[in-house]
Amino acid sequence: MFLGLGRAGRIVAMVPNAIVVGFTVGIAIVIAVSQLEQVFGLKASLEYGLVNKVSGVIRHADEVNLAAIGIAALTFGLTRVLLKVSKFIPAPLIALGVATVLSATVLAGAGLTIIRDKYGPIPTNLFKFTPPTALDLTPAMVGDLAYFIVAIVFVSAVESLLCSRMADRLAENKGTPYDPNKELWGQGLVQVAVVLTNGFPHTGALARTATNIKVGALSPLAGIAKFAFKLMLAFFLAHWLEQVPMACIGGILLFVAFNMVKPAEVREVVKEGRFATGLMVYTAVMVAVTDFMVGVMSALVIWGIVSLGVRTRARAQAGAAAESLANE
Repeated sequence: MFLGLGRAGRIVAMVPNAIVVGFTVGIAIVIAVSQLEQVFGLKASLEYGLVNKVSGVIRHADEVNLAAIGIAALTFGLTRVLLKVSKFIPAPLIALGVATVLSATVLAGAGLTIIRDKYGPIPTNLFKFTPPTALDLTPAMVGDLAYFIVAIVFVSAVESLLCSRMADRLAENKGTPYDPNKELWGQGLVQVAVVLTNGFPHTGALARTATNIKVGALSPLAGIAKFAFKLMLAFFLAHWLEQVPMACIGGILLFVAFNMVKPAEVREVVKEGRFATGLMVYTAVMVAVTDFMVGVMSALVIWGIVSLGVRTRARAQAGAAAESLANE
C-alpha cells in the first residue's frame, strides 16, 4: 500500500517493450507446458519447470491416455470455434459442460482424472475469520519477517504490474490505461484483508487474466463478476465441479496460451533491431526455463548495462566532437 501511495508503480513504465513481449511469450510457454500431464492424462505428478515437465512426459509415455488427449482437443477446438462465432458466447463453460458429460457417460471407464482425484473435494466452509495473533519478536523472528515481507511484496508487485501491462496489450486497450499505483494499493489491501478471512492472497493472475480477455471481458468489472461467480460455484456447485476432467482444464489453458502470443507484437520488436530481438528471445527462454522473476530481472539487468554503455559511448563521442570543434 505504501508503494502505491509513493507512486512507485511508475517504475514499471520504464520496462522496455522487448522484455514485456518476451515475458508474455515465456508465460504462454509456461502455461502450455504446465498442462502436459493433464492433456496426456498422466497419473504421475510431474515436477514444476519446462525441462522437468517434458522429461516427465517422456518417462511416462507408456501411460498416455488417448481419451484425455481427445477431451483436451475437443475442449480446445470447441472453445476456439464458439468464440469465433461470438466472443460473448461462454465458450469455455460450454466446453467444460460437454467434456464433463462425456467423462461421466461415454468415457466413464476411460481412466480420466477429474478435479476431485487430483485436488480432493472442494471446500465449502468459507468465511472463517482469523484474527491476528501476537508474535514472538526475537531477533531471528524479526529477520525472517523482514525477509519474507520484502520478498512477497517485491514478487507480488512485479507480477501484478507486468500482468496489468500485459492485459492492456492483449485487450488492445484504447481507453484509460491501467494505473500501476492503484494496482499496488489494491494488492496491499488484498494481502491485508484476505488472510483475515482464512484466504490466500494472490497477485494479478496471468493465465486467468488472459482467459478473461479472450472470452470477452470489457472492463475490470469482469474480474469482480468472476469473484462473485466463483464464490457461488464453490457454495452451490462444488460437487459438480469436482467431476470436471483435468484434460478439459488443460485444453482451456492450451487455448489461452495459444492466443497470448501475438505475431504483430513480435514483429514490432524485431523491427526495433537485433538487440531488442535478442532481449525478447532471452526473456522468453529464461521465463520458460527458470521462472518469471529470474527471467525478467536478469533481462532488466542486461538492458540496463547495455543502455548505460550506449549512453556512456554517446557522451564520449559528443565530448570528443565538442573537443574537436574547439581545437578547430
